[in-house]
Amino acid sequence: MISIDLKKGERELISRMERRKKFNSFLFLLIFFPIVCNCIPNPHWKQCEQMFKKSNLFMKSEEGMKCVNAVPISKETKETTLKTIYSLLQLYVFHDIVRDSPSSSPLSHVGIGINAEIDYLLKRTVDNATINSFEFHQLVSDHIFRPLKDAHTQFTKPKCFDGSLIQPFSLHAQKNGKGEMEIRVNGIYSVASNISFWNNNALLDQIGKRITHVNGISITEAISQFSQEYSFFSKDPSVNFNAFLMGGWFNIRPLTYGWSYIPKDSFEWTFEDSETMVIPWALWFTGDLSQCSKKTQSRLKRNDGIERDWFEIQKSKIWPHVRDEIVTSNGTLSKPSDMIASIRQGVHILRIPSFRANAAKDAMSALSSLPGSDKLILDLRSNGGGYVCEGLFLVEALTEKPPPLLYDLRRSEELNMLVEDAKINHDNPGSNLFGPRIWSKPGHSSNFSDWYEPREIHRGGITGEYSQLLEYSRRNCPGAPTSPIIYEKILIVTDGNCGSTCAIASTLLSLNHSYVQTVATGGLDSEESMSYSTFPGGIKVNDEDAFSWFEGTKKHLGHLSPKRWTTTSRISFTFAELYLSQNQSYPEEFTFLASDYRIRLWPSLDTQSSNLLYDQVIPLFKGVAAKSKWNLTIGLISVSILTVIIILSVLISCIVLRRKNKRKQLESKYTMQDFD
Repeated sequence: MISIDLKKGERELISRMERRKKFNSFLFLLIFFPIVCNCIPNPHWKQCEQMFKKSNLFMKSEEGMKCVNAVPISKETKETTLKTIYSLLQLYVFHDIVRDSPSSSPLSHVGIGINAEIDYLLKRTVDNATINSFEFHQLVSDHIFRPLKDAHTQFTKPKCFDGSLIQPFSLHAQKNGKGEMEIRVNGIYSVASNISFWNNNALLDQIGKRITHVNGISITEAISQFSQEYSFFSKDPSVNFNAFLMGGWFNIRPLTYGWSYIPKDSFEWTFEDSETMVIPWALWFTGDLSQCSKKTQSRLKRNDGIERDWFEIQKSKIWPHVRDEIVTSNGTLSKPSDMIASIRQGVHILRIPSFRANAAKDAMSALSSLPGSDKLILDLRSNGGGYVCEGLFLVEALTEKPPPLLYDLRRSEELNMLVEDAKINHDNPGSNLFGPRIWSKPGHSSNFSDWYEPREIHRGGITGEYSQLLEYSRRNCPGAPTSPIIYEKILIVTDGNCGSTCAIASTLLSLNHSYVQTVATGGLDSEESMSYSTFPGGIKVNDEDAFSWFEGTKKHLGHLSPKRWTTTSRISFTFAELYLSQNQSYPEEFTFLASDYRIRLWPSLDTQSSNLLYDQVIPLFKGVAAKSKWNLTIGLISVSILTVIIILSVLISCIVLRRKNKRKQLESKYTMQDFD
């Protein structure tokens, strides 16, 4: 009996040990498999989502960023992302020149081997399971896109990371009586009232005060260092400085953009009276971390059936006020969102924030409604560009028909295949860019059939092949010219953040007409000269454009065709580079264009600050040579001839219409007689 009981006990002991072993194995897999595989959703995401909702989308960065940095990423996603970027950037027109950009002081030097950086990231990140999703996408931005210093060529992290890190102060600067630059609190972003862990009353007390330091570093030096390290806006350091100071990007850092880095979870601000304030970074989060591994963001249905995500609804309520609305000592001020025409001291002032559709027509209409003036201030501060044709229309309306623009493309194995396909496949969405239908030979009106014949150019230490120079002229912009307005003197005011179409329009206006001059405001105080425009680049395309080109081919391109993202990441890049003459050695993107005048004032874009700037600009008209009487006479004659042509066209149309109606009446009369 005893021996039997012992055997039974042994069996029970062995059975318990086996069950425990199985349980331990299960527990091991449950804990460690998600870390090793890096592919199972983090169990805390739902808690994070509830935490964001409970905090009304605002929380301290040290709490919120723990959630952001907990999102895993699979090996497949990392590999696909990097290989897709590699394929798309073979179409990047500056691929060669960025290896070693030409010297054009004060523009920053660019020196990056794109393919080498992608290879480095493939080796460093793909098999490294400890790198989270946010960290991986930041590494992509830091190693590939940030060094390009090209505002047209940008990488955006997945939409699941939508949100911004925010400090409360809107800043501006001016010179004091000693000629020293002072940065002051212009106002408090109105969104601050929604952030419970900030003392709103204490913040309002700082309005107008001079800031001396942030985190123990001179405020000017802190912004300068950050703007040079994250020079996403321009190769001109002064223009980047303006973007972070006046544009607000020093204190507002979107998570999906490349400059979302913060060294600490709070800023210690020091003011002129030695008072200090330690303000934690606020994380305003509207993303959905559970969607980070998906190609599209899911949407919830509201009661009315419209698909809108809860976070998107909150974002639409708050985002317009985050950077564009500030509380000042004079009340709440908003940055103008659209065109404004006004008159000050007898001078016409036109503020154009972008070259949207019908911008030129609306601009001329707004100016014509003002009392007469022979002087114009064209305010193009923080104008990111828009439709090229609208820029050409504006140039023509203010001066004369602009000269044609010149472009070329970088030949690559990928583009060669697309061009070959476009010869027989006119249904491809990109066939207009790959064929002669949009391009002309410089100086000729006919289509350019051999436009893709190779042209060898030595850049960045290597010799590459490019297309022929291609002409994009006014004839590519259909429609009647905008009714012109004649001015004797024009001053173009920019903060340097005048990109793409804005850069093209301001350059065509100022370089070709002595009575049009440029005024740059702000910039680094240490720099003597500053560009009035930035990132003229050329033709920008995005990843969706490129995907549609490859997917629209009739031939199978194999490894040359990029895979679509496995997330909602996005990139854009410069596809065609811009020249303004056939004799240029380098494209406009790498050419420094110094302003005629420089004003050491760093205003924000609200009306009050803008008027202070205009008061300093107006006296500069004394140094501008007036448009010659002969040109003015020609301009007036042109306006008169155009008016006569329009009147004659209307009269002829009326006569023709009247005759047609009379003929119809006669025909009707005879028909009735025949019927009777």
